[in-house]
This record gives sequence, structure tokens and C-alpha cells, in this order.
Amino acid sequence: MKQFNYINRHITAYFILLSFYFLQSCVTDINQVATTKGEINISIQCPHDEKTHSAQEVIIGDTQHKEVTQESKEAINILSEHQGQKEGYLVSNDKHVDKVLVQHAPTNTLILTTRQRSLKSKTLHSALLQERNRLITNNISNLIISKAPHGQILISSIKRALKTNRKDTLLFEGLDFQEQDFVQLSYHPFFKEKCKRIIYCESVNPMQKSTLHALGKSLQGTQIEEVHVVSNRIGSSMDSSAIIDFLKELRGTKVRVLNLRDNGLLFNMVDVSDALIGTQVYTIDLSNNYIHIPMESANLVGRNLYRTQIRYIDLMANPIESEVQQFLKQNFNRINWKFLQLIFLEIF
Repeated sequence: MKQFNYINRHITAYFILLSFYFLQSCVTDINQVATTKGEINISIQCPHDEKTHSAQEVIIGDTQHKEVTQESKEAINILSEHQGQKEGYLVSNDKHVDKVLVQHAPTNTLILTTRQRSLKSKTLHSALLQERNRLITNNISNLIISKAPHGQILISSIKRALKTNRKDTLLFEGLDFQEQDFVQLSYHPFFKEKCKRIIYCESVNPMQKSTLHALGKSLQGTQIEEVHVVSNRIGSSMDSSAIIDFLKELRGTKVRVLNLRDNGLLFNMVDVSDALIGTQVYTIDLSNNYIHIPMESANLVGRNLYRTQIRYIDLMANPIESEVQQFLKQNFNRINWKFLQLIFLEIF
């Protein structure tokens, strides 16, 4: 019995070995060739033949079997620059391989025409816009001349400003402006869009409260960054409340430099520092006035100014005691304080 089992094992192993060799001998390499068949209704140029054949006749024939293999994406999308041709397919048969060339009409002329039309349209639009702005400016100038007490001077000053190098500064010197002058000036495009600095100095008569208020209102919505109201004897014609109201009008404007030098101003510096909160004023010149800062108010003045954008303040030629000057410089040194030299103050 044991001998029989031993023989069966050998026979089974023998058959397994024969099966393995049989399967190994039957293994062959399999290659799949993907072909695409279709109809192309275009002409074919043969490099070895001068004849032109229909692609449909070459590809689909009863007696000939052809295969159309699609070229790579790069070859399909390449345009022939000098012939205006596009490579599409390779047509292969038993003898040779031909290229199918698809003719394309050039589009350079169309693109050039479109660009020329677009350029002409933009040029025409720009010319019309300039003419429109010129007419509007002329109409506004005529209204200012007719309504403002010094309308002719206002327009002449604008024209003179446009002839300077900066082209952004309005200078009014030795005049006696009234409220309507600044009201009407605020409508002019130059004042609203291009003016960066306005200087009103040495007025014939003391500047009135209504005029100062109109100036402050006119600054709203403009690009003006510097306001110089110098030597206009404001202090003799109005109380300190008018100055405070003017400073509050600067909120919401772009004014960074404010010059109120030599106006005979007499006001409480605490109220001034409080009115500057919320403005964009960076530099303020209050020199040559009658500003007094008591020692008990110095700390509040400094704290208020720290809440503003002020980084430079000129208080020269004002009756401010040396102790107050030292206190402000030491305790609020983020601000550049400019006072009269102590040696000269002691003489006075």
C-alpha cells in the first residue's frame, strides 16, 4: 500500500512538470495596434508623385486597405508660416507614407484691421472727452466770473497756476476775499482735482469769519494737502470759536500742512488740540501769535496732540513759559516742538 502511494506521487509530479513545460511553450508576445479609420474629404500631396489624389479615394477603397494614424498633438497644431498649411494626418499604405496638408486662410489682415479700428475708436473717444471737459470748464469759469466778487481774479490765478512748474498751487496775495469767492471757487475742476496747495496771505482787510468758514467747507472733496492762511489778522476780526470751527472742517480732508502764522490769534490751546483730533494734519505752524499754554493745561494739550497725526508744531514767538516748553518736550517727545530760544524768552 505504501509503495502504491509512492508511485502515485511520482506520476502526479510528472504530469505537473509536463503541464508547466507545455504552457511555457505556448506563451507568445501580443501587440495591440490601435488604428483609426475615417473619411477625409481633402487633397493629398505625394512627395514621389506629381498627381493629386482625393483623400477619400486613398483611404477608403475597395481594392486597397489603408490605415489612418493620427499624428501627435504637436504636429496637428503646427501652422506652416510660409505656406499657410496645417499638418493633419498621415496616410499610410503598402508603399509609402503621405502627409495630408489642410489649407488655412491667413488672419493677419483681419487682426490688423480690427486693431486699427480699435485705435481710431479710442482716439476719437479721447478727443471727444477732452472737448467735453473743455466746454464744461469754460462754462464753470464764466459762472465764477459772474457770481464771485473776485471771479476774474480767481480764474486768472488758476490760469497762472497752470503755467508754473508745479501746476498745483493757487496763490492769492493782497486781496480781500469774501465768502462767495471760496464758494464759487470750489466748483472749478482745477480746484477740486488738481490743486494741492492754496496760499491766502496779506489780505487788505482782516479776514472775516464767514470767509474762513467758506474756505474750510471748500476743502471737502478736494486733493489739497497744504493750506497757508498767513498774515490775515484773523484774531482782530473773530473770536477763537471761529478758528476751532475751521479746524473741525478739516476732518475728512487731505490737508497735511496747516499754516496759520502771524494772524494775531488768541485762543485756548486745549481747544485747538482737541479740534485737531480726527484730521490728517501732520504739520502745523502757529508761530507769531498770542497763544498761551498754562502749566496746568500742558499735560492735556500734549495728550490731545498725541491722539492726532501731528508730528511737528511751530509755536515760536508765542508767550509760552520755559517750564511749559521743557515739560512738553520731555514728556511728549514724539512731537517735534519748536519754541523760541529760552535765552530770548527771558529777555522779553
